Amino acid sequence: MKDPAAAQATAAAARSFAAARIPFDTEFSLQSRDSLYCTEMVWRAMSAALHRDAVPRKHVEYGRAAIRLSDLESSPDLELVVQARAVVTAPL
Repeated sequence: MKDPAAAQATAAAARSFAAARIPFDTEFSLQSRDSLYCTEMVWRAMSAALHRDAVPRKHVEYGRAAIRLSDLESSPDLELVVQARAVVTAPL
């Protein structure tokens, strides 16, 4: 995150989700808070740190809002630190 204080608050919120042992959200629903999927957890942690919705425009998939990795990547609150590309090799 661009703001170091927001980054620390985001990390603290994410740690609290882990400490609470919140289960994986197999329904991929933003409506429930008793289970989280990976990008939802990051979004919720960022939103808590920023005191606002970190991804106000969400993609709609299968008729409901979802948080994609690309939604997080396009956040103006984040800056690119490292860009990596996967190297795919042909089997021997």
